[in-house]
Amino acid sequence: MSGERGADFYRSLFQEGSGLEQGNEVPLEAVASFSQKRARMDLEGAARWAPEIKSDKARGSAYKNIAESWVRFDPEGLSHWMETLPGGDDRDVLAQVYVTKMVNFEPRAAFKWADQIVDPVAREESLLRSVRAWNSLGVDGAREAIGETALSPEMRSRLMGLLERE
Repeated sequence: MSGERGADFYRSLFQEGSGLEQGNEVPLEAVASFSQKRARMDLEGAARWAPEIKSDKARGSAYKNIAESWVRFDPEGLSHWMETLPGGDDRDVLAQVYVTKMVNFEPRAAFKWADQIVDPVAREESLLRSVRAWNSLGVDGAREAIGETALSPEMRSRLMGLLERE
């Protein structure tokens, strides 16, 4: 299957009444395979398709694969797309991929997205990863960026401490 016929087929897999909507088993391999292929051929089409998936797990898998493809070719475009999405699980998946892939190339941008992750555990891990990488690269601005966020005093202190030790 190719093009829009393939997209229509996979889209239909995740619609209400298909048996694969939220709460039921979803063939994550099918989602992963299709989202990877779709992202390589048509990033914007993949970005329009993913939100239609009813299953949280399958949608998260699709977002992860789309982000991994997109960040390689156009990290700025991925960042702009993420800005259009509401905060929450879906954007957290995208932000975590962005941070992981970009932290050693664009530490300021990675830190910005790490700070926007809603899930507290994932946010903390991403912030720590960002500051460690930023510090190891010797790029200026980490202290400023930490100071400009709405972090708790404890987290701000912890991140500043990483800069002092390394």
